[in-house]
Amino acid sequence: MASTAQGHCTGVDHRSGRSGQGFPGCRQKHLSTVLLPGAGSADLSADHQRLEHRPALGRTALRRRQPGGKTMIELLQEYWQAFLYTDGVNVTGLAMTMWLLSASIAIGFCLSIPLSIARVSEKRWVRWPVQFYTYLFRGTPLYIQLLICYTGIYSIAAVREQPLLDAFFRDAMNCTILAFTLNTCAYTTEIFAGAIRSMAHGEVEAAKAYGLTGWKLYAYVIMPSALRRSLPYYSNEVILMLHSTTVAFTATVPDILKVARDANSATFMTFQSFGIAAVMYLTVTFILVGLFRLAERRWLAFLGPAH
Repeated sequence: MASTAQGHCTGVDHRSGRSGQGFPGCRQKHLSTVLLPGAGSADLSADHQRLEHRPALGRTALRRRQPGGKTMIELLQEYWQAFLYTDGVNVTGLAMTMWLLSASIAIGFCLSIPLSIARVSEKRWVRWPVQFYTYLFRGTPLYIQLLICYTGIYSIAAVREQPLLDAFFRDAMNCTILAFTLNTCAYTTEIFAGAIRSMAHGEVEAAKAYGLTGWKLYAYVIMPSALRRSLPYYSNEVILMLHSTTVAFTATVPDILKVARDANSATFMTFQSFGIAAVMYLTVTFILVGLFRLAERRWLAFLGPAH
């Protein structure tokens, strides 16, 4: 007797890889259709098509599903709060993007200062670990780093068994900020290290002649000068980091791009939805560029021509 294939739906935890309830507190589940063919099943492809039937939608059907020719202004009237700061429940859109950028840049900046000093150290056992770290995170895509922080680390049993680590890596925001911080810190470390190497030798010798050595030499002379000189390069890193926040939607973080994708899914207004997102990123970029130019005029005036 020929038997037909039966579909069995199980809840699959997308990070633990286990069916059923998964690990306590895991944040997302999806339904996975698993075909269990009986003995003698003759046509699995026909059964699959019967289970996975997707009717083809023509242009007329798609127009019916769209909300009657909305303009970009009408789309903004409906989604402006979500694009700017909230969807009514969570922080979303521009506010979320700026939080991701500010948190990762601030933490990465603080960590990169001691790491840049270690990067230019004459001691190999101090310099090489930092060099390996910067090479690793500058040599791999940020998207891969985010996936490892968001899904890879949590799949390790030792991480799930530790309450603090389990709570940290269960949260999408923590994983996203961790990945962004490690990435921008690696680039910023190399920027500051290059600025330290390019300092005039006479400037350092003059500081030593005044009796400054050790940490005082770095605190009062080397690092202030290096930070000022590296400002144009660091501004590029901040702008690139702003654009890199677009991968945060991979971890279900509701940034600007995530809101645009949701608006597109609900209205099928692709150009308008992503056009609004592009204008928002462009506006923030112009503001950041203007702020950095003002900072350069103030702190790099001594490098300009004498009047």
